[in-house]
Amino acid sequence: MAEQTNCPKCGADLPANATKGRKIKAPKNGVGTTDESEAICKYLRRPAEGLMIAGIVNILCIIPFVVLMGTQLLSNSSLLRSRRLDLQGAMLSLLVTIVGAVIVYGVMRMKELENRKLAVIARVLAVLPVTPGCVLGVPFGVWALITLTKPEVTKAFADNADG
Repeated sequence: MAEQTNCPKCGADLPANATKGRKIKAPKNGVGTTDESEAICKYLRRPAEGLMIAGIVNILCIIPFVVLMGTQLLSNSSLLRSRRLDLQGAMLSLLVTIVGAVIVYGVMRMKELENRKLAVIARVLAVLPVTPGCVLGVPFGVWALITLTKPEVTKAFADNADG
């Protein structure tokens, strides 16, 4: 009796030679097979970890914001104004903190193969040389750019969005 194999979509019995030596993939629910999805996620893991650290460094900029705003509110010190540590510095640290939060959120979506646009935005923000996290953001951002433009990664994001 000839060997049988099952159709991955409908489960119908097929002769083993129907695949002509090719491996049959499971139907696409999310991203191709589970193995493909795990391989892409593993491929994205290292640049995502570096971008996550860069984002967290930027989020830590909330500390100077709190200190500067607290000092500004609690005392109307001329020392702070003379050293230009005023509302502008506090707003800059708040802006960097918001950038860090967007980076972290984008990286979380990237690790789940969701929202490729947000992942690219997070990568661009990490590379900006105006944040303290850019020390890690530049090398890991470039690495993420290279990774996110690979056809198999782009396809994985598209397949996951369809599913």
